[in-house]
Amino acid sequence: MQKDGSTIAVQIRQLGSDGFSSLTQNGGGAPGGNNRAFVDQVSGSCLASSTITQDGQGNLADVTQGGQGMGSGAGEGNNSTITQSAGSSDNSAMLMQMGSFNQSTIDQSGSLNRADVSQSTNGNMSSVTQSGSGNSAIVRQ
Repeated sequence: MQKDGSTIAVQIRQLGSDGFSSLTQNGGGAPGGNNRAFVDQVSGSCLASSTITQDGQGNLADVTQGGQGMGSGAGEGNNSTITQSAGSSDNSAMLMQMGSFNQSTIDQSGSLNRADVSQSTNGNMSSVTQSGSGNSAIVRQ
């Protein structure tokens, strides 16, 4: 985890096996970037990978990856990437992966954008790119 700025909230919980999380937060050039990031790789997740990069201000990224554990066929090998670019503000990215072998990417620039991705079955891929202001995306797989 890397951070630069103040009033930054970070929480990473890894209760599954062989999980990976990378989190980089920068204040976007302003004092107190007010970015918040939460990663929850719940008990039963296996080989989960999450990368979050926040370079703007007032952004929220929330990732939940879970399942039943290795060999069970649920909650294995999920991969997520959330990027909230420099100059972005007040964006929200929510991602939940409860199936297996899912991949999701959310890229946000601009402001007041909302992305909500839920992958509860297996082998899904999603990509959400938002620029400008006031966009909303909901993905259910």
